[in-house]
Amino acid sequence: MSSSKLFKQLNSLIINSIKGDMFDAEEFHIEYYKSGNNSLVYFKPKDKKSASFIEVFQLTFNAQGDVEIVKMVEPSGDYTKIVFSNKVLNNPVSDALFNH
Repeated sequence: MSSSKLFKQLNSLIINSIKGDMFDAEEFHIEYYKSGNNSLVYFKPKDKKSASFIEVFQLTFNAQGDVEIVKMVEPSGDYTKIVFSNKVLNNPVSDALFNH
């Protein structure tokens, strides 16, 4: 299984969580937790091939429902962690940026 497929799954989880779409319970065992004001969602792959490469995808949401942290944990315990900081939401973009 290629790492690009895993990152596509991770990307899909992030995008769907931002859009507010439901998570795919057919592909993952999903667990929900609270940690202070944050919500944590753990996605454990159901597919044995995927599970041999990735133990769990973890998404951390702040109290407003924004994704704060994405963590991809391998069965060995090694992980990739992405922290979103200095976010700017719905910032106006000049039309001039789209004219060439």
